[in-house]
Amino acid sequence: MQPVITCDFLLAPAYCDPTLIDDFVTDLMQIHADITNSDHPPFLEDEAYIKLQQANRFPTDKVFATNIQEDGVTTYSANDITTIINQILSTAKSMEEKDYFWVSDWNDLTLLPAPLAHDVPNRPSELSELFVSLALYSLTQGKNPCALHHYPPFSPLTEVNGTLLNAHPSQLTFPIQVKQHIPVHASYKSYFSHIDGSHFFSAEMSNYDLKLGVYSYALRIVREAGEDLQTVEWSSFSFGEDFIESMNNNQANFDQKYFNTLIECLSHIVAGRPKNQLSPFHTSATSGVQIKRGGNLAYRSHITKAGAALRLMHWKTPNGKIIFANVGVKGELIIL
Repeated sequence: MQPVITCDFLLAPAYCDPTLIDDFVTDLMQIHADITNSDHPPFLEDEAYIKLQQANRFPTDKVFATNIQEDGVTTYSANDITTIINQILSTAKSMEEKDYFWVSDWNDLTLLPAPLAHDVPNRPSELSELFVSLALYSLTQGKNPCALHHYPPFSPLTEVNGTLLNAHPSQLTFPIQVKQHIPVHASYKSYFSHIDGSHFFSAEMSNYDLKLGVYSYALRIVREAGEDLQTVEWSSFSFGEDFIESMNNNQANFDQKYFNTLIECLSHIVAGRPKNQLSPFHTSATSGVQIKRGGNLAYRSHITKAGAALRLMHWKTPNGKIIFANVGVKGELIIL
């Protein structure tokens, strides 16, 4: 599921419920990190910079100041928010910049629900154009796009209906009767809880994309349990520099025998619902003394109980964060 960030989502801290400002800023900070570090970053709405300027909504301190004053307890200043949004605008790529754009001809084109009234006069038509582009992206690329969008009132789905008479560039056969559903997410965590985490995995994946995939699976577990997504924090876990190499050495890397089992184990631990017991990792089988380094305590857990009998080794820091260290076999008794 490929997310596209709308201009309205970027400016959400200016008009959201003031108690949610910090949550939106956290989303925006992670979006910037993902754009910088991931091989699968979100797209930005086409011509976002120009649209914000023309509507006199370009991010400046004054855009956010009123909502922050009404909140009274926000951690971030208006300048902090302005800085992170301008970083996103300067680094994120739009679908158009990635050569995903079309000239199309439609008959009886409708959007349900129709883009609602907006305090920016041209904004409903801009949103309609965006959702039509997302429908065309799905039809021509065989992918499932979604929108990160926040503007009251909110709808979790937009449906594009109509007869597509022509679209260029494409190899489609026309006319095509289109009924395309575009999911809409009001938070970045909502998006992660719905995407298939395998979107981020590959044989060449980095630690960062491994973390994104595990994070998304953990959020899905929490959502399907009917619990608050805020219980899973991006900062609550990380991977040691040797982790992927240890996966490879134990048939647990992408497309290897134990990969899916490992990902399930990792995701459930991050979600706070471990599949197997997390046991203290002792200095020896008989010592009863837990390994400790720099204040961090060592733990291990079963990945598999039969065959290779793989174990997952991790550290828990004094503030409760988890550092996944390495995968090993039962008798290896090494934590990196």
